[in-house]
Amino acid sequence: MMEKHIFIFGVGGRCSSTAMQRILNSSNEVCIWGEQQYIIDDILCIIKRVDKFSQDSTVIEDNKIFHQCLRSKNHLYPHYPFMMSMGNLSELRKKLIEAIIYNLKAPNGIVRFGFKDIRIRDIATLVSLREIFENSKFIFLFRNPINQWVSVNHYKWWEYGHKL
Repeated sequence: MMEKHIFIFGVGGRCSSTAMQRILNSSNEVCIWGEQQYIIDDILCIIKRVDKFSQDSTVIEDNKIFHQCLRSKNHLYPHYPFMMSMGNLSELRKKLIEAIIYNLKAPNGIVRFGFKDIRIRDIATLVSLREIFENSKFIFLFRNPINQWVSVNHYKWWEYGHKL
């Protein structure tokens, strides 16, 4: 059975994302991890950077030269290509995606899992998550900004909660 991921994104703090997480986790078929603190965003940024390097003509050419030098055991070639070659980028990309999947691994018997968060860096995160987890569901939580600010101000957790 294909696992189904659930991603909950709250807009700003005190938006009821924890309440939604607890409601979903009350089922023995769902596991929603807590806030990822940008780790998913960071790994996805590295994947995008690897993709960019993979398509860079200089890196492609330097990798060819590097591998030719290794095959011919000719290590006298100028060092510049050795510094610019990037190794096996497609394998690195695969391993980074596996790291995200591993990070979101559900406990035994759970078929729906994911995480909740109140911040993502940009829409590219959502697009990438959709590409990696095709069967995923996204839940977005919005709260009346006036009520949200009152709650944030009460707890003084964030700098923006100290004044309007």
